[in-house]
Amino acid sequence: GGWEGMRVKPQDMLNYLGGFGLSGDLATIPIGMLSGGQKARLTLARTMWDHPHLLILDEPTNHLDSDALEALQLALGGFQGGIVAVSHSADFLASFSKELWIVDRARVSIHHTENEADFDAAYSQYCDTILAEFSLG
Repeated sequence: GGWEGMRVKPQDMLNYLGGFGLSGDLATIPIGMLSGGQKARLTLARTMWDHPHLLILDEPTNHLDSDALEALQLALGGFQGGIVAVSHSADFLASFSKELWIVDRARVSIHHTENEADFDAAYSQYCDTILAEFSLG
């Protein structure tokens, strides 16, 4: 996959990196000078460069600053493939998810969502169920 062997104009590469919040000097300085959040954005840009069909993300919001989180949400929102994401951040998941899959005791329930409000409602219902089970003990 990807664009290996393809010649890319420097300006096109700068524009691509800018889409991940790495514009201006951030696109040309040595990687070692980038912050942790900026390195995370660069890693995402590199991963997306190959046009994968599926992304598997395990707690991708950990250690991201707000700019990196926003860049990640924008990139995932425009991603054409499938995404499997595990996260404790409902807001993050709602920003790009079309479905909420809940795995509980070897059963999977799928909630289709058209927008963030639908996702929030399905997630809130799930949380209410968990809290009710917990309180029944």
